[in-house]
Amino acid sequence: MIKKFIPFLLAMAFLACNSNSSSGKEDKDTIEEVEELYVDPVMQEINSAFPDAYQFFSAQDSSFNPTKFHQVSSRITNGSGLKLSDATSAYYPLFIYNTDSSYAIDLYSYNVILRKRNGKITAQHAGPDTEAALIDMKNKTRKRIYFGGSSSAILDAKWINNEEFFLLTGESISPSKFQPQLLQYQLPGNKANEFEYSDTLQLRIEDYSDKRLEKL
Repeated sequence: MIKKFIPFLLAMAFLACNSNSSSGKEDKDTIEEVEELYVDPVMQEINSAFPDAYQFFSAQDSSFNPTKFHQVSSRITNGSGLKLSDATSAYYPLFIYNTDSSYAIDLYSYNVILRKRNGKITAQHAGPDTEAALIDMKNKTRKRIYFGGSSSAILDAKWINNEEFFLLTGESISPSKFQPQLLQYQLPGNKANEFEYSDTLQLRIEDYSDKRLEKL
């Protein structure tokens, strides 16, 4: 009876080993599929954030690929901001508001002059420097979130949700070379994550900035 039982045990052990081996292979395959499908949510947002600017980049330089943005720094911005000037009210229609209009992004009041001619308002650059600010509409304060010199450009901003936005900027390396940069700003904690494009694009960024002003 014992001799007949031993082959049965060996057969069961063989089947168990094969079952474990197959199960291990299936688990491995499943893990690899999950890794291939994963997309970083921040990069996903970056890739779809600015269709107009990205279309301009691609039209001027076919090598443009938004996946080339990579994070270079992270910082906390201190300070509560300065009292909002009455003169800023003329720029309210140009602000980029969050969902409930409790906050807005101001891209223009620092270095863009608004003039009214024949009942139409036109916008013109006022100086070489650039600045973007976060406006607290409830407390009527203005807080600088970006400042750049004559080679800098502020292109656009977009709210991702009610407490987070992207600011698209960049630096002109030469008259025909531009390096895009991007700021991800989170209101809770006043955290600013900075991203940089890992290459330069062959284009004149003034062509985009001038057309954007014409559309205001």
